[in-house]
Amino acid sequence: MKMDTDGHITGGERVQDEQNDLDVALTELRRRLSDGLARSGLEKTPLARRTGLVRMPMSAVFQSDGPVPSARTVAALAHRLHLPGEELLEQR
Repeated sequence: MKMDTDGHITGGERVQDEQNDLDVALTELRRRLSDGLARSGLEKTPLARRTGLVRMPMSAVFQSDGPVPSARTVAALAHRLHLPGEELLEQR
């Protein structure tokens, strides 16, 4: 832990920047999955069935306040939606 000359803890900006970067990447991941879903013409329930994912966790992938999707979920959705899985996995 570092302190500036006034005795305040520094480095918080770096942590906040890293969190912002993660938020931006997760937002982009959700956008790309949503776009892929729209292009596929599928609804979420049939998509869940075709990927073998349960509907509730799969549905949370598309919610802006949902949890970070697992690598398995991202890979399954990318495969079914014909999206670049490796790129999407890097964004989670």
